Amino acid sequence: MEVVPYTDPARFRDDLEERFLVSEVRHNLILGVLSTLVDHPEVYPEFELWALCEGGVPVTGALRTSPYHLVVADLPGPGAARALASFLRDTPLPGVVGSLPAGAWFADAYAAAAGVTATVTMRQGVFALSEARPVPEVEGRPRPAVLDDLPLVTRWIVDFTAEALPGHDDDAERIDRMARRRLSGDDPLAALWLWEAGGRPVSMSGHGGLTPNGIRIGPVYTPPGLRGEGYATALVAAQSRWLLARGRRYCFLFTDLSNPTSNAIYRRIGYEQEAESVEVSFGGEVSR
Repeated sequence: MEVVPYTDPARFRDDLEERFLVSEVRHNLILGVLSTLVDHPEVYPEFELWALCEGGVPVTGALRTSPYHLVVADLPGPGAARALASFLRDTPLPGVVGSLPAGAWFADAYAAAAGVTATVTMRQGVFALSEARPVPEVEGRPRPAVLDDLPLVTRWIVDFTAEALPGHDDDAERIDRMARRRLSGDDPLAALWLWEAGGRPVSMSGHGGLTPNGIRIGPVYTPPGLRGEGYATALVAAQSRWLLARGRRYCFLFTDLSNPTSNAIYRRIGYEQEAESVEVSFGGEVSR
């Protein structure tokens, strides 16, 4: 299997989108990042794209937006993972994210090819919803976050990252840039929402990563002292209904499978697990 680098995200999408849409849920992350690269190139100024080809025909692929992990699409077998890993063996990667078994295949192959250690840092459920169920009423209401909320949402994004994505500490400039874009109001399909109760925000949820038929929910965060009141459930349910009413056929989200609370919350809303994804970090070199 031949590995072909791409420099044009639009051409990469043209060549591979049909393949990814065979399972839009499993590929919602790579499709969402790709749509951002094409439509909003300023969000990810540094990126790399690779297609895996058979007989000159692209059949699957992977991408990376620096400084984040490689995102790998479904692969036809371990041999494809070895081909990609061999091609990237001299490319330093912090880690990989991909639905099973492709994510695990690549992690093992890259660790062997690059002489690094591979550590599973999270197993994630890939969930999808096409109709939101009624949820218990709680005090408050949802609203889109605005630029006046910037100090709050940036602090909550930092807190969310530290708690839910250890080892993914992001720099303040990048978080500020992402938050400002989502709060600008220029693109309602890349936004942050807040649940307000008692005259103050008590929970936050974002959405973005547009796919041809869906959109990804996240990050979802409630400060520790405000948890257990149903705010996040109500917020994500309202947000999901709003997105579906505006033409999205699906909403997607990723959960930490080791967190039964968040998984139960999303199932109550109507999200169903369609796949399992693995996140693997690559560590120090080992002898080859």
